Amino acid sequence: MKTYSIERTQNLHNKITAYIGTPFTFFEKIKARGSGSPAFTYRSGIHDFDTIQSIKIKSNNINIEAFHKGLCIYLNKRIERKITLIPFNEIDLILFKIKESVNIDKNGKEVVVRMANVCICTFNGEVVKFDISASNFKSGKSFFKKDIFQQLVEFSS
Repeated sequence: MKTYSIERTQNLHNKITAYIGTPFTFFEKIKARGSGSPAFTYRSGIHDFDTIQSIKIKSNNINIEAFHKGLCIYLNKRIERKITLIPFNEIDLILFKIKESVNIDKNGKEVVVRMANVCICTFNGEVVKFDISASNFKSGKSFFKKDIFQQLVEFSS
């Protein structure tokens, strides 16, 4: 797992492609129905992201983009912009744990609201934790059901 500050330079692009491969082509993204995730709420696990969390902003939103050989996790907080690269061969397991809560709707009907906790566990013991909110649950779950994650993701409730 490597972390970099985002600078729009060719040097960073070369580092990304050397570590986790090239991004998917336009037609590969269409076939896979996208290569990026919705916004997730970052909790812990990446040292450089944890130091940025000290900046007082309500949300710690991250986005994940799949590349041919790994994942790129983006964190943007004001002027601090960082990425972490995780190759697929370093990922042991992605645990997608569904948690459910029941809310009462305005019409008096009970509605089940689903949220999830996700952990990306690497072979060297690092664990990246983040949450999927109720508004992003459906698209977040479909992101992790893509073919590239087939051997890595374990869904539990």
